[in-house]
Amino acid sequence: MIPLKRSLSLALGLVVLATVAILITTGTVGASPRVTSINAAPPTPSIPVNVTNTPLPVQGTVAISNSPNVTLSNTSATPLYVRDVDSSPLQPFMAWCSLDAFNPPGGNFPSCVFAPVPPAGKRFVIETISADLELSSGSKPVSMNFETEAAGQNSVATFLPATFQGSTPFFSFPDHYIVCQQVRLYSDSSAPGPMVLNITISDTNSGSVTAYASGHLVNIP
Repeated sequence: MIPLKRSLSLALGLVVLATVAILITTGTVGASPRVTSINAAPPTPSIPVNVTNTPLPVQGTVAISNSPNVTLSNTSATPLYVRDVDSSPLQPFMAWCSLDAFNPPGGNFPSCVFAPVPPAGKRFVIETISADLELSSGSKPVSMNFETEAAGQNSVATFLPATFQGSTPFFSFPDHYIVCQQVRLYSDSSAPGPMVLNITISDTNSGSVTAYASGHLVNIP
C-alpha cells in the first residue's frame, strides 16, 4: 500500500506543477487575462490632383441645395466686373443736333435730328442725353422725347425732363431750360430712322435748342 500512496502523491504533485505553469504563462494568478489592444487604421493621406488642360470641359448637372452662401474675396487688385467685358476696348461716340430758330418752320413741335449716325456694323450705346433750350419769354417745354431705333425694332421714344434755369433779358430767347439725363438706349447704323429729339412747346413762339448724345460703340452681332 505504501508504494501506491507514493504514486498518487507523485501524480498529484505533477498536476499541481502543471497548473502553476499554466497560470504563469497566461498571467498573474488571480488576475484577468491580458487583452492586446488593436489600433485604428491611420487616415488616408490627401493626394494632390494637378489639372493641366485649360479650360476643363465639364458635363452633366450640379445639384445645389440648402441655399448655400457665396462669398466673393475679390480685392481692388482683382475687381469683380459688373458689366460685359470683351476683348475690344470701348469706342467713345457722340452725336449732336441744333436748331437756331425752330419757328418757322416747326411751329410748336420742332424736331432736332442728330448726326453723325453710327458707322456701318456698329451700335451706338447711348449713356447720356443733354440739351439746352432757349425759349421766348413765357414759353415752356410741355414735352420732350428722344427717338431711336435698334435691332430692327420700331422707333422707341424716351421722355426727358427739362428744368428751368432762369431768364437772360438781353438774349433773343431769354428763358433757359436744361436737360441732362443718364439713359441706356441704342441706335444702329442700319436703322431706317434717325436719332431725333422731339419737343412740344406751350405756344408757337420762336426758340432754339442744342442737344448732345454721348456713349460708346459696340459691334453688331
